[in-house]
Amino acid sequence: MNQASVFDPWAPLAILLGALAIGCGSDDGSASATSTGGGGNSSAPNGNGGTVSTGGTRSAGGSSSTTPVSSTCDPSASDGSCFSFFVTSRARLFALAEAFGVGTSGWGGDFRYGTGDGLTGADKICTEIAEQSLPGNGKTWKAFLSTSQVNAIDRVGSGPWYDRLNRIIANNKTELVATRPGGITNSTILNNLPNEDGTPHHNEENNSQGQQADNHDILTGSDSDGKVCNSSACWNSGMGGGMGGGGTAITNATCSDWTLAVKQAGYQPRVGHTWPTSTSSKDDWISWLNEGGCLPGYNLIQNGGPSASAGSVGSGGGYGAIYCLATSP
Repeated sequence: MNQASVFDPWAPLAILLGALAIGCGSDDGSASATSTGGGGNSSAPNGNGGTVSTGGTRSAGGSSSTTPVSSTCDPSASDGSCFSFFVTSRARLFALAEAFGVGTSGWGGDFRYGTGDGLTGADKICTEIAEQSLPGNGKTWKAFLSTSQVNAIDRVGSGPWYDRLNRIIANNKTELVATRPGGITNSTILNNLPNEDGTPHHNEENNSQGQQADNHDILTGSDSDGKVCNSSACWNSGMGGGMGGGGTAITNATCSDWTLAVKQAGYQPRVGHTWPTSTSSKDDWISWLNEGGCLPGYNLIQNGGPSASAGSVGSGGGYGAIYCLATSP
């Protein structure tokens, strides 16, 4: 008799046990977890210790789906239904950069983020950070950045805009381009614009000296009207002007349309201030001065203005943050 044809009385049980083993997964029904230090296809930590991959893997203990936020803006509610304006926090902005493989010092002046151009990539960053703060918000998010081809003010809809806690920022474009956004009625955020969680930006973190971080420089590449910088608006010298450290003449204020993250003479991006640099000033939130350069980098210590010799987006007090606005509340 052929040995292979001998009947094995234990075979049916083995088959059954094998099938059961294959069918068993984690007790919460999730797919295998991704690492918090994931590679270029992972998103940033979601604030609860987990990460979510672009392929749909959900964080440990999380829900497999999110309930969309109400599509009707109700400013009197606390559900974030009107959420349409924020400053990107350093924690989430840097986490995205590190997960994508850029490094631990942020994006610098290159926001392409795996897309074809800087604006598309910056919009993607805004969308992902907004989703981390308010899952299912369903908004179309745009970075408030100008390039040689488009003005920031023309990208963001017609308003109104609200922060994460449904506090009004601006009702229309005229209010939006005021020195401080003209719709704000809450004194807490008038001179301290909020991040994606509604936290006033200056309060977001402490620096190494235990002080509130010097983080006010926000990339815009724009003049005070939210339009792309030109020589008359952004190249002038003096406070709010365009001469970098060492007297270098500035020739580009958008880091080559947000595709450049290296030090290059004359390339110093225009920035606005989330909070004024002194109690007597009302620094323009869109356009105040030119940063040191396009290199990734940050400086959270209050030690003077931008430095062209340092050449980074954060040399004068910041980390290369951007403003994000939804096209509708």
